[in-house]
Amino acid sequence: MKSRGRGIVVPLAILLLMCIALVPAQVAAQGETFEPTSVSVHGTIVDNYANFTYEMFFDNTGSSFSREVNWFFGLQTGIRLSNVSVVMGEDVYWGKVIPESDAIITYEESVEMGKTAVLVTRGIGGYDLSMNVANNTGATLCVFVEGLLIRHLGLYSLEVPIVTGLEVDAIFDADLSIISHYGPLSGYRVAGLSDMIATDIPNGIRVRSFSSNIRIPDLLALEYALDRQEGGSQLITYNNGTDNFFTYLLAPSISESEEYAPREYVFVLDRSGSMSGTKLEQAKIAFNSMIADLNTNDIFNVISFSTNVDVLWSEPYSASSTNIASA
Repeated sequence: MKSRGRGIVVPLAILLLMCIALVPAQVAAQGETFEPTSVSVHGTIVDNYANFTYEMFFDNTGSSFSREVNWFFGLQTGIRLSNVSVVMGEDVYWGKVIPESDAIITYEESVEMGKTAVLVTRGIGGYDLSMNVANNTGATLCVFVEGLLIRHLGLYSLEVPIVTGLEVDAIFDADLSIISHYGPLSGYRVAGLSDMIATDIPNGIRVRSFSSNIRIPDLLALEYALDRQEGGSQLITYNNGTDNFFTYLLAPSISESEEYAPREYVFVLDRSGSMSGTKLEQAKIAFNSMIADLNTNDIFNVISFSTNVDVLWSEPYSASSTNIASA
């Protein structure tokens, strides 16, 4: 293990090995594709803390070969893979963190022996996952992901990679909820689900989608906005049963002034032959709309040109109702 700081262990790789008695198997030929027969993603976003789980079932019960699948699991900034597990029948096997080089060696040895094993290594922008499933076996891979979302331009967004790099026709089940404890949900958007049901729940929204045989999307994205009182501060904490998370919200008060600094405008209009007809009519409509929005303490003037240049006034005038009507 490598450590950093005050002896904090840095996760280098997550290795999941099942040392169970299996029928002697052969290793599948390289290049053979192996896809999950069902994929589900369930989870909850509480304010800006996201906690969700992927479950992918790989059916290798009818094969005399062990089979392997590899893909990249990309995650946005602030979101991390916290653990993995494999469910085989009534047995659950949890991931174990060991040095990356040792994990790779142990995983490769397990693949050569045809055992069920999972290897997770950290990469740039996410994690590389490899899973080998023994012959005559079915296994469900569970991936646990959590983290804090960052608000940008008033919106929170979560990108949920489903099975990046695989083209899968399978059962797909999604069940995601957005809950807010400090302000009502003012709006949301879901991308990647062609058929979904959204229902109101206390303090939030629940989105569900189920299809028995579809092409699973590469990416499921949630975007939402929360209404909250401007100004002041608030400490929000979360606990997943093991770790604690917190967000400290600090927002300045915003007040709009009814007084505006005077502005000066000069409108230049082309009335040459090339503007005849529809173009000139559209220009007039746009000009009338703009001068109607001027404040009374603004000043403006109008210049028009064709063969000659004409100026409405010798100097800018105030945007009074009389001068606007003249313009």
